Order: sequence, then C-alpha cells, then structure tokens
Amino acid sequence: MWQRFEPFRKSAKWHSVFFGEAHMTMGLERKVALVTGAGRGIGESIAKLLSQKGSIVCCNDIDGSCTKTASDIREAGGDAIALQFDVTASSQVGQAVASLVEKFGKIDILVNNAGGTAGQALVHEMSEEVWEATVRINLKSCFNCSKAVLPSMIERSYGRIVSIASLRAETGLERDCAYAAAKAGVYGFSRSLAREAAPYNITVNTVSPGIIRTGESAVLPWEEYMRIVPLGIGRPEDVAHTVAFLCSDEARYITGQVFHVNGGWWPTCK
Repeated sequence: MWQRFEPFRKSAKWHSVFFGEAHMTMGLERKVALVTGAGRGIGESIAKLLSQKGSIVCCNDIDGSCTKTASDIREAGGDAIALQFDVTASSQVGQAVASLVEKFGKIDILVNNAGGTAGQALVHEMSEEVWEATVRINLKSCFNCSKAVLPSMIERSYGRIVSIASLRAETGLERDCAYAAAKAGVYGFSRSLAREAAPYNITVNTVSPGIIRTGESAVLPWEEYMRIVPLGIGRPEDVAHTVAFLCSDEARYITGQVFHVNGGWWPTCK
C-alpha cells in the first residue's frame, strides 16, 4: 500500500533544489532540543529528524536505550548527547535540565514523547498502582519536563513545546482507560500552558498519532488496521515531520492546537 506514496516520501532532494537547503532546516539550526522517550519508535525518529535539520539533540530515556539514538546521530554527522533519567521523577528531571542549561546555555525545544501503559484491565479490576503509574508516565511527565525547561525559555523569550498524545484520547480505549484519560489530559494541559506561555513567545502544541507501527504488537491484527485506516498504517517519521514543523520558525503563530496524524482514522473507527 505504501508504494503508491513512496515517490513523495523521497522528494527531499527535489524540494531542496527549488527552495534551498536553508528552507529544509526550517530555522532549526543549532537549536537545543530535549526529546524524551528517544530510545525507540516515534521518539527516536523525532530526535534523528531534528538532528538532520541542524538541532543539537538531547536524547532521553529511562533504560539507557537513548544512548544508541545519540550514537546514531553522531555517526551521521549530527550533534547529540544521551541522558538517562526518569521523567516521572521531578528531581531527576530538574537535575538533567539544569545540566543542559549549564552546558548549552539554553533549551529551545522540548518534545514530551515518553509514554506508555503500566497494564491493561477493566476499570473495576484495575489497581490504583496501574492507574497512577500510567498517568505519571503520560501526563505528569509533561508537567515535570515543561516546568523544568520553562524558566530558560522565558528568560530568552523563545521556546517550542510539543507533547505527543494519542487518538485514544478521543476514541477511548477499553481495558486501558488510564492511558486514554492521561492522553486526554495532555490536550488540556497543553492548551492551558499555551495560554500561559504565549506572552514569552513560547508555543505549546500537541501531536495526536493514530496507528503508528513502532513494533510488532497491536490491539488488532495489522491487517485489520490496513483495512480500516484510509491511508494504512503510519510510520514514526510521519509523526516526526509534524513535530519538526511545530518546532520550526514556520509555526511561530501556531499554539494551543492538536494535530492529528492518523491517516484518516477517526473517533468513529475501532
């Protein structure tokens, strides 16, 4: 199914010929970007794309997998470091951000990508531990990281914050209401923060992916998603390009918005 669109996915060289290499970087050169959950999947793709556009990328994950992402970026000629810390622990986040500000003098971009689920169960069978852990990784992490980077952004009157949510915030998700609720919370948090941060030239937006193939597991068989999603299954780079745009100069007048990257799969779908 993807073959139909492949020529457009490989059109970057053609684009640069007509619009120039500076346009391709979108004003992201030497911007310092912190990407959480950058060890794999969507976060890894975001980190690598921001690097390709000239940003200095600080790759985070809790398990050290971000080390490979940072290494891959450096091997490709980019500038990246790895930071292993728990985004749900405010003290760890604060220490990590302070070290980045000391090293680079600023943080221009924050991508709140870290997320996941602590377990699946019906509401009446779900433990408080599963609920709280799921909300911490998906929602509290956005609060912790945003709070930590804001002073640096406010001081310089510049910043881009993008948080990754999920279409499940709108469709709901049986046996995982904690995840759906937390991602819906990301919507509200980001819209509220957008209003607070606007006077300081800081934009805050949300990207809400649909079915993105980042591994082999899925709620439904992949063949079923190919049938119900008009454009088929998405890839991590589909989300990454949207994030890069929102971090760019071209998106300077966009804030408080939710951008759906779902191939036409909408809340009326399964």
